Amino acid sequence: MEYVTKELLLNGIKHVEEVDTPLGIFKIRPLSDGEKARVQSITVKGIMARGKRDNMMDLDVTVDMEAMVLNEAESRFQMLAYGLSAEKTVFTVADVKNCNLDPAIRDRLLAEIRRISGLPSGEEALRRFREQQARPGISGNNS
Repeated sequence: MEYVTKELLLNGIKHVEEVDTPLGIFKIRPLSDGEKARVQSITVKGIMARGKRDNMMDLDVTVDMEAMVLNEAESRFQMLAYGLSAEKTVFTVADVKNCNLDPAIRDRLLAEIRRISGLPSGEEALRRFREQQARPGISGNNS
């Protein structure tokens, strides 16, 4: 692992890394804060909560699983489009949807884009959520 430099931090989305795959080498970049927010907002569109936020026990949460699955796929396409738009190459969501990319390569690219963007994987986010819920004093776990 290399040290983080001031130059690396200031480079932001201009920082390009190469990912070697069986298909060839891909150039990827990290997502900007705005792009991360857009990707994350797509993912949660299937969740609706009603009630007062100050009392989490009284919230009525509705989850549309079909919408969640479709939105998760859409957010992955969006993340790939952003992450593959490195240097002067620009990918759209339509480009990513229409390319015939092997799922293993797609997942590897997504994992690398998440890593360099500082986004946890789905499993990591779930683990963090469960750890937070297990702590005493956290709403929803008042033991």
